[in-house]
Amino acid sequence: SHTYSGGATDFLSVNNVGAQNAVLKITAGAHGFYDMPIAEAASSRGAVYQSGGTLTLNRAGSVSTMRLGSGANSYGYYRLSGGALSTAEIGIGADASANTVGVMDISGGTFNDSGWVTLGRGTTTSSGILNMTGGSMALSGAVGGSKIALNFAGTAGAQSVMSVSNATVTG
Repeated sequence: SHTYSGGATDFLSVNNVGAQNAVLKITAGAHGFYDMPIAEAASSRGAVYQSGGTLTLNRAGSVSTMRLGSGANSYGYYRLSGGALSTAEIGIGADASANTVGVMDISGGTFNDSGWVTLGRGTTTSSGILNMTGGSMALSGAVGGSKIALNFAGTAGAQSVMSVSNATVTG
């Protein structure tokens, strides 16, 4: 168990180096950071597995707050099976880079988002998948409201999929 509270601009990056794999497991404790890019570098792969504890990202709603697959040709993954994740915005297949892929699986726990949830936000064929087979997603937002946007980039060839079963989405 580890507790960490980052400073006003501390971020947690899961692979911002390049064509490598990076894995982060969150099992307990309270963790706070400014923002969190996952698979930020070109051709990078990053995964986060959260089975407990809390992770809070403190950056105000921004395309950079939480990005899954944000480098060109990258792949970002987040699995929430327990605990709580809180952020002001998330991009799944994110952030204006070419050919990003982001996948988020929620099978338990609570995902709190106070802004946008975008799938397939990057350029060209950026794709995002959100699978909810348990747990809950609570949307609340003052900046632009609470929005879920699929194929946000509006590009032909991109894929955006959201599946919900045995889970709760409110907002």
